[in-house]
Order: sequence, then C-alpha cells, then structure tokens
Amino acid sequence: MPNPHQNAKGPAIRQLEIQNFRGIHHFKWYPAPGMNVVTGPGDIGKSTILSAIAFLLSPAPALTITEFDFHKRSTGHNIIIEAVLALNDLRELSEEGFPPSAITWVEE
Repeated sequence: MPNPHQNAKGPAIRQLEIQNFRGIHHFKWYPAPGMNVVTGPGDIGKSTILSAIAFLLSPAPALTITEFDFHKRSTGHNIIIEAVLALNDLRELSEEGFPPSAITWVEE
C-alpha cells in the first residue's frame, strides 16, 4: 500500500497564502501530500482558491486584475498570492521557471 505522506512525483504546493483576493480577506493553507479535496457550499471561496493558484502558476505575462478582484473592492490593499512549491527535480520546471502545463501536446 502506498504511503500517503511520501512525496508525490512532480511539483506540489506545500503552502498557499492568499490575501485580499476576491472573497478572501486572508487564507493560509498547508495542503497534505497527495490529493487534496476542497469541498463546501457555494460562495465560500473554492473557485477563488483555484483561480489564485492559476494566476500564480500561469506562465502568461499579461495578467489583468480589475477592481472586482480586490477583496471588498478595496484597491488600497495589495492582492497577495504566495506559494511554497516542492520540486523533486529542477528539470520539472520549464525554461521560464514555471511548472509545466497540465495539458500536454503530443505530435505524431
């Protein structure tokens, strides 16, 4: 039986902190090794957490943030999205320094 606390292959988020982003004032999370499931009723921030991770790991240079992305539209406070990533091998990073996309293309 596999050990759930053993490092999984590929990059993994070990800590995620989100501040002043959409409906989240402050959120700090230490995901467990392996698969994590975020559940709950609507409008509690599940999609916001996923969007924050997508913004953080996106290799796209153009990121558009509007006043609606600030918690309670308070543009006087910075949006902070930080993560600690665990890498088993530095070759897991792309040339730009980001983990590879989850979608891969195979040319035949």
